[in-house]
Amino acid sequence: MTPSSASKDRAHREARRVLKPGGAYHVCVWDSTDANPFEHIAMNRLRRAAPVLAT
Repeated sequence: MTPSSASKDRAHREARRVLKPGGAYHVCVWDSTDANPFEHIAMNRLRRAAPVLAT
């Protein structure tokens, strides 16, 4: 079963509401990297910060 985008939005809002300032919020995505825009953001940042690790 895949959650609807509305339930995902509610879950993210609730996590933000209860997270302590400076706290960490981790998300696990079970899909291809092409379907995950956050993976592209993370890899682009990693490539800039540590190009050797991102190859």
